Amino acid sequence: MPTVTDSDVAAGLLTRWAATAALHALVPATTVFRGRAAEKFSGTISRPPYAKLTVSEQGRQLFSGPKYLTTFSVTVEAYTAAEPPVANALRSALDAAFNGTTAAPAAGLTAANGTVISSFAESGTTTRPTGERIDGIDVVKTTASYKILVEADRG
Repeated sequence: MPTVTDSDVAAGLLTRWAATAALHALVPATTVFRGRAAEKFSGTISRPPYAKLTVSEQGRQLFSGPKYLTTFSVTVEAYTAAEPPVANALRSALDAAFNGTTAAPAAGLTAANGTVISSFAESGTTTRPTGERIDGIDVVKTTASYKILVEADRG
């Protein structure tokens, strides 16, 4: 079986983003970028809402059998208009999409080449003004981090 990669996890996150109506309504999945946001969308300068998604492998735990566990770190940086209801709703929507619960620890996430067994929010989510104004609108950045554990098979 192929190794599970950060691209596999990112694809699962984007699928879940698009399927979570409240999150998709605040920041459409089509405006979520890996790493660096595009400077232009369809010929116009990037303006909120949009998000940057960073996924990186943090380590693997090998077991005596063919299974192994990989931990991925995920950071979401979402840029929205500086309206308090939007920023508050955004955090709730991110957690609804990516923070697992006792009943559903994987939060509905999938990853090619592996099975998501747990996804949980890390402490330290922030919403801060960016100091930018676009078309007369103040922009805020909401940053949220998650850990995702994926079980995969070596062979």
